[in-house]
Amino acid sequence: MTTWRWCDSPKRIAAESGLELEKFEMVPTSPTASCRDVGNGVFSYRDNGLAVLVDWYTRRILRAGLDLSSETLDGWYFNTRALQQCRKLKITPGNVVASLEDSDAFPAKNGHTLYRGTFDVLVHEGKGRVVSVGAVNTLSSSILRQAIPRGSGGTPVGSMPRDVNDLLKRARRAGLAVSKSGAGHYKIWESGTPGAGRSVVIPSTGSDRRGMMNNIVEIRSAFGIDLRRL
Repeated sequence: MTTWRWCDSPKRIAAESGLELEKFEMVPTSPTASCRDVGNGVFSYRDNGLAVLVDWYTRRILRAGLDLSSETLDGWYFNTRALQQCRKLKITPGNVVASLEDSDAFPAKNGHTLYRGTFDVLVHEGKGRVVSVGAVNTLSSSILRQAIPRGSGGTPVGSMPRDVNDLLKRARRAGLAVSKSGAGHYKIWESGTPGAGRSVVIPSTGSDRRGMMNNIVEIRSAFGIDLRRL
């Protein structure tokens, strides 16, 4: 096991994250870490939401902190409060973003969405911003546009569509009409009749989480219908 020596500044910054220093020391030797050769024996590592810069010749940690890169956070931006809450919970923003995949999503006030799963995560979808993070079932229900129905196990009911076909099925179930556009995309019509009234265009691709969430938000904004609840 490699013994690392810490420079004062990275040690202080790493400590401010609320995580044990040992977690940072494990990053350079993690089999899942990404590595970039900076030169002269210096390497940059990223793994599990952490970023570490080390000098292998002197066995020194030159820089250490949370990995807030767009790639790691799937394009999400964490405001100051959300980062502080992550430190208090002793988790990384990367842990929070990873939890969104298996969380139930519910419409909240002022264009926000509450994800409830491993954690409670309040986000502003349109701005790609994580606003608040808490332990599960701790964020106030007052932020929601409506109460969260609960199953027998106490878990919120609601889910993201699995893919575009699932989204279109839910749209039809809600009384919306679906038609195919000339560009190969789909149009969802509020009136229930193709070609009549307002419509929203849905790409035939884009079943990844961010693409699907954009579809959900656009339909909710246009028609006031949240397809995650169907």
